[in-house]
Amino acid sequence: MYSFYEYVEKHPQFNRATFDNDFALLKLEQRLTFSDKIKKVELANHDDKINPGDLCWLVGWGALYGDSRQVKTIHYGNIAQTDLLHKLLVQIYDNSFCNKIYKDQWTENMICAGHDNQSKGQCNGDAGGPLICHNKLFGILSFGKENKECGRHPDVYGRVKKVRKWIKEKTGINS
Repeated sequence: MYSFYEYVEKHPQFNRATFDNDFALLKLEQRLTFSDKIKKVELANHDDKINPGDLCWLVGWGALYGDSRQVKTIHYGNIAQTDLLHKLLVQIYDNSFCNKIYKDQWTENMICAGHDNQSKGQCNGDAGGPLICHNKLFGILSFGKENKECGRHPDVYGRVKKVRKWIKEKTGINS
C-alpha cells in the first residue's frame, strides 16, 4: 500500500477516553502544488470567533447513507469511504448542547456542530476532516454518536486555535 506521508505526530496530550486534543500532524513525502483545486486554508487565530448559529463547511471522504446519487464506496477494514470528496454546510451549536449529549467526553477544546436535517452529518471515513468557518480552519472532525445512520446528533471537532502553539512548534507554520 502506498503512503503519502513520512510520519505522523500525534498530540502529546491526546486523551483516548474523551478524545480531547484529537489532533495529528502528517509530514508529507512531497510538497503540495497549489492550484485552483488545491488551496491552503488559514488557521483560526486566538482572536477569531465562531458563534452558535454560524454556518461552516465540513469536508470529507466519508460514506454516504440515504444519498440518491450513485457513489462508489471503498472499504478499508471496517471503514467505508467514497471515491468523491464531499462538503456539507453545518451549523455551530452552543457548547452546552453537546455537553448534554456527550457528558463525560466534552471539553472546552471542542466545537459542537451539526446539520438541521438529521440525516446529514459526519459519517465513517470523515474523521480528521476540516471544519472551515469564515474561510479559516476552526476545527478538525473528531467524533460523533455511533448510529446506523449518520447525522442523528451533532458532531464534535477539535478546536484548532487551542493547539496553534503545538502546530507552530512542530511545523514552524504560524498561519
